Amino acid sequence: MMEEPGRPPQSQLCFEHEHYAERSLIAVTRHGGWDAKVRALLPFRDVRALIADIDLDVGGLFVIDSLCAAYEAGVLTEDTDLASLFATTDDLEAVIEFLLNLDHEWLNERHRFLFLGLNVNDHEATTYEGISDWLRNNVLAETD
Repeated sequence: MMEEPGRPPQSQLCFEHEHYAERSLIAVTRHGGWDAKVRALLPFRDVRALIADIDLDVGGLFVIDSLCAAYEAGVLTEDTDLASLFATTDDLEAVIEFLLNLDHEWLNERHRFLFLGLNVNDHEATTYEGISDWLRNNVLAETD
């Protein structure tokens, strides 16, 4: 990730961080997500296991980082059916619950940019709880 002169550094996505890069490759193989090698967003599956896997230690933010990387690469757009990116509604519900219980209140700037680009309103795109609510009310609700 190149930093531009005069701009503050960006938050790192988990696969950009040295400590998590290898773990993220394993996570993609087991659970789907952003595959940078083929520039594809693979459907998320068995997300509860991903979140619970302390050996991988990438958790639910791996899902949001994957969505972010796909959005930044132009693969994910506001027209994408987000529910279709999850193998089951339980996988989507797992992400919603994870975000609702996340101990970080405010979104980092890359996550905020992602959700604003997906037409989340400015108020909801400020906190992870707001994103959780948006996913529940606008994505999960569409699967019923």
